[in-house]
Amino acid sequence: MKNDPIPFSPWNLTEPPMRWSLDDGLINGVIAAAVWSVGQRPGVWGKMMIALDNGVRNMEENTLDAFFFQAMVDRLLEEFHMLYPD
Repeated sequence: MKNDPIPFSPWNLTEPPMRWSLDDGLINGVIAAAVWSVGQRPGVWGKMMIALDNGVRNMEENTLDAFFFQAMVDRLLEEFHMLYPD
């Protein structure tokens, strides 16, 4: 079912190999989806790029990959805390 937890054995968990770079297609897709979600109109793409640049500059790592990776982690944690509040 849709909301059933994903079955796993806690004894089989391992640290996955990490790849800290994101595919350009994913990054372009995220930016395009953000632009479409606020509505395409003159100047939105440029303003979105300024917002993205601002977000990247506020990251300790100062990279686009780190910015999007952290956004994904934040979203996952938001969902987790909605399902399993302290």
